[in-house]
Amino acid sequence: MPVAWIVNHYAGGPGIGTGWRHWEIGRRWARRGVRVRIFTASTRIGGSRCPHRTGTREIEGVRFDFLPARAYRGNGLGRAANMLQFARRSAAAMEAARAAGERPDVIIASSPQPLAWPAAARAARRMGVPLVPDIRDAWPESLRDLAGCGPLNPLVLASRWSLHVALRHAAMVMSPLANIGLHLREHGFGAVPWMHVPNGITMPVDDATALPERAEDFIARSRTEGRRIVLYAGAMGGPNALMDLIRSVRRLPDHVRARLAFLMIGSGTERAALERVCPEVRPITLDFLGELEQPAVQAIARRCDAGVVLRTPHAVYRFGTSPQKLPMYLACGLPVICSSTDPSDTVARNRLGWWVPAGDITALAAAIDAFVTMREQDRLALSRSCERHAARELAWDAIADRLLERLPMGGPGAAVP
Repeated sequence: MPVAWIVNHYAGGPGIGTGWRHWEIGRRWARRGVRVRIFTASTRIGGSRCPHRTGTREIEGVRFDFLPARAYRGNGLGRAANMLQFARRSAAAMEAARAAGERPDVIIASSPQPLAWPAAARAARRMGVPLVPDIRDAWPESLRDLAGCGPLNPLVLASRWSLHVALRHAAMVMSPLANIGLHLREHGFGAVPWMHVPNGITMPVDDATALPERAEDFIARSRTEGRRIVLYAGAMGGPNALMDLIRSVRRLPDHVRARLAFLMIGSGTERAALERVCPEVRPITLDFLGELEQPAVQAIARRCDAGVVLRTPHAVYRFGTSPQKLPMYLACGLPVICSSTDPSDTVARNRLGWWVPAGDITALAAAIDAFVTMREQDRLALSRSCERHAARELAWDAIADRLLERLPMGGPGAAVP
């Protein structure tokens, strides 16, 4: 029976926290006869939705090993210490498993933070098995572009070193970033095989969950007023560029704004500012619901008309973006109003909505106008295209099968099939 080890500081699953990517893939592999073991931290960012975990737990054939790591808040020294602790303890846990006679057929090392990559590379080398880095953020570019860190910042230097250690020993790279090949080339590792493994969704989408009363009232009122409802579901921070949304709709004429409603789900550093400027975009209506569980978000999405995904014009996004809201929008039949600097953007490439360059407020306003004024039969046809794309490309079953077919299993020089 094949064995896959996954090293992911921030792994989650039902009842143990957010970040289900590797559990969703792993439980499908378990059904196909693969033993999956995830090494993750006992304490990680995520607040009440990510409680402290201890020991081990098995969920649908996937074993979680919770490695002790100190609690912290924010992005200061406490978080850095937590990251280093996980790096050391994941190395120790894999070495203990090796000493006990266990040996995987592949080690997948994920990078919400990159400092555990060297430990995974060392374990793979000692056991003679392939290493597959899962590059989920572009390190160290994300630190430079988004956090403003200088080239000599210790975390920038450490993350670059960690990336290069991982790539020197990689049998293959997987990534939710569709243009990750450019990232590899820029770091001098263009010969490393890679595979785009997007974030996915379980299909068919279950929309039977009852709507929160406030959402139900907002949707009913918007329908009565003849408005089209645009959903935003996710973090409300600077990189999400939601102020661009406000600036763009200010440019729309009143008769277009009178046909728009925005339902905002989530929280973040920009939420309070967004709520303060809401009166400036009337007669558009907006409502903010805070964070909701995924079944409720999906039930709401099924009753909306479009979704929105925006990005700031940072160069790091040229490698691709992987917003987890996008598969949910498409699976629920929502065409997407999208901005980014990603040349391989899913929405643009597959004509699943309206794509504009990040930061172009005029183009974003024109896209929203086009959405409002399009015929309903055309919007419904586009909605069906979104659902078909999600079923074909973004369903976790399809993603897990495609990855398992490509995944190198065996010695360190094993070829990718």
